[in-house]
Amino acid sequence: MSNNELRKNLGKLKDLEIGGRPQGSWVSANRDILMSQIKPMSVASREESSSTFSYYVRYFSSVLKNGVLKPVGAFAVVVLTMLGYTAMSSIASASLPGDAMYPIKTASEQVQLALTFSADQKTALQMDFIGRRADEIQTLAKQPDQNPVAQAKKVSQAAKTIAQDVKTVKDSLNKISAAGDKDGIVQLAKTIDTKTLEVGQTLATAQKDLPAEVKVNVAKDMKDAIKTNDDTGVTALTVIVDNYKKGDSGISDAEVTSRVADHIKTVENNIATADQAAKTLLAAPQISNVSTTTIVNVLKTVVDPTTVSTSSVSNTATTTLQAIAEKPQQAQNIIDLAKDSVEKKDFGAALTQIQESKNIVTDVTAGVQAVSGAIQADINASSSAKTDVPSTSTTSTDQKSSTSQSTVK
Repeated sequence: MSNNELRKNLGKLKDLEIGGRPQGSWVSANRDILMSQIKPMSVASREESSSTFSYYVRYFSSVLKNGVLKPVGAFAVVVLTMLGYTAMSSIASASLPGDAMYPIKTASEQVQLALTFSADQKTALQMDFIGRRADEIQTLAKQPDQNPVAQAKKVSQAAKTIAQDVKTVKDSLNKISAAGDKDGIVQLAKTIDTKTLEVGQTLATAQKDLPAEVKVNVAKDMKDAIKTNDDTGVTALTVIVDNYKKGDSGISDAEVTSRVADHIKTVENNIATADQAAKTLLAAPQISNVSTTTIVNVLKTVVDPTTVSTSSVSNTATTTLQAIAEKPQQAQNIIDLAKDSVEKKDFGAALTQIQESKNIVTDVTAGVQAVSGAIQADINASSSAKTDVPSTSTTSTDQKSSTSQSTVK
């Protein structure tokens, strides 16, 4: 068997499910069972797992180079190795932050990025992986009976990765745009615009579904992820609008209007959600039991001072939250201006107004969820304290019973 035939056969095998690659539906359906069979790994063993494929490549390259195996024998051994790695990678693709197989999943993504040499294709691929991180957060948010501390750590890990990777995408977009690749940059900007909208909605849903005691610990990281994602989306849309103004034939008036309208619709949905959450929090009876200082300190960690002042504790907790509850209407007023700008075909002004409205909504949502989490944590602490206090009546009864028994003896 020639070397060319060997490479060709290996290429065919990697996608054959009958050859050992599990079907995607099977992996998804059996994810929990598979994960439960894998014991927690130490940091060292995780690093070893993530480098498994590299080890195999080096080993078999050495064997084949030295001619120890005949072509047919080499083919059989390499096939078995590939099938084992393919199966492992398929299982790892269903893993979540904190799972033993998760380092293999992220290492596989880094390999794909390293083997993608086109700047625009690499940037588009990175947006796909960012979408995976958002899906992971949504899955974590829906998992019941999680340890709040462990769950918050996993969510924060994924959120921080999103913020970092989306910033990389934004930087790459600006760099490609500056290079003057007119055709490539427009298509890439369209891809990023679409993907960031999807990621934003996934994160917003996940943020809403997270348990209250987890929200307070991940509020800042989630806010950073959402804001960075929104900024990158607006940057991509700006590239599209700028090229439209320059007369790019690949961008129609209808497409620009539609894309800007999609952003406006998304912001309006988020405004409605933030408004309802703020009103619900303000009406919560437990709010009177939380000190203003606690609320202000929580808000300082997640809310931009330009959105609502948190520098003074002279106001009551209620008036402090009322100031936040008024912000969704302010965001709606700005988005109404964006609608007028679109009608006038002033897309540049519309983008500025969309970004301003998004920033307000992101701050309000993060603030409300952080305060809600703090209230829930206070309730849990109070409940725990009450549970830990021994019952006086029970102790007294036990003592009387003991005394009575001693008397009888």
